[in-house]
Amino acid sequence: MDAERHFTEHQYNEIIISPDAFAFSNDGNEDYQQTDVRPTNSARRIKALLEQVTERYQPLPHYNQRARFLITVQVPILETYYGRISSSLDAFETLSSSFVRAVPGALAGQVGAGVDARKLTSGHEGLQRLLKAYASASAIKGAMQEWGDSIFFLELWTEINERSALRAKVDAHPSLPQTTPASVAEEVHGTLFDELISQYTSIVVRAEDMMVRHVCSEVEGELRGYFSK
Repeated sequence: MDAERHFTEHQYNEIIISPDAFAFSNDGNEDYQQTDVRPTNSARRIKALLEQVTERYQPLPHYNQRARFLITVQVPILETYYGRISSSLDAFETLSSSFVRAVPGALAGQVGAGVDARKLTSGHEGLQRLLKAYASASAIKGAMQEWGDSIFFLELWTEINERSALRAKVDAHPSLPQTTPASVAEEVHGTLFDELISQYTSIVVRAEDMMVRHVCSEVEGELRGYFSK
């Protein structure tokens, strides 16, 4: 289990430090045609990474083994990526000129000497960075909705709710939903990913709001310049 966790963490770090991590994906083979925005490369690769993990532990015979993989290997990656995107929005909101101007962390890349942070976070470039945060969160949110509705994870969620030892492990984790004992509920509701989906939804909504505010600020700035002539 530790070896799997370390390997997955290493793969995640390789994805995040890639120069094109937050560029929009140009992979025409992926099933994102129904979305408004293409996912970023990091979102696409993290989705693939976590699906590979699922494929490796899916054949395990015991539900407690499967639950351990989910809790120990997959959930931390989803939490870390959530934190990465959220902190980039924090930086943008704190320092950008629309809000007092900012480079949004990893989504903006590294800002070295001689680089104009204002240029990176204003106008079209600033909007692109917010859009990349939105696209990253939206893609992973969609992936978790798909996973949660799959037979494999629905069966795992049902078994967790029916077994007190597994319920205790899941209930102790802040990024997993609260369970309901089978003796209390006639049927299991929701999915294993509902809490994480809620967290990612908050980023999507926040990024949308920031994009609207950013555009409004840019338009107001242009109008002030026009009327001051």
